[in-house]
Amino acid sequence: KRMRERCESEARLAEERKRQKVEQLMRVEVRMLLERDLIPLQGFWSHHELPCAYKLRVSRDQLGEDLWQEAHQLLDVPIEYIALFLLHMRKTRQTRFKFLQ
Repeated sequence: KRMRERCESEARLAEERKRQKVEQLMRVEVRMLLERDLIPLQGFWSHHELPCAYKLRVSRDQLGEDLWQEAHQLLDVPIEYIALFLLHMRKTRQTRFKFLQ
């Protein structure tokens, strides 16, 4: 009986870890950087070292328009002054920027 309970408990924990991993893969961290924080930076810099004013966790399925509105409300900046772009780190350590329209 104890062995069965232990196996069932481990199976539940494994299923929960799997569910959390899938949920994490469906979430994206959005970092909002302000121009005033970027201007003092000099030379080359890592994206890990960038001064981040705000962070949002959003679903990969969230529409870009929703992200524009959220950024507008959070930053209290007119939408025409906000630039959204995608920063993608490749396995080869290359970094790619893609502006979102």
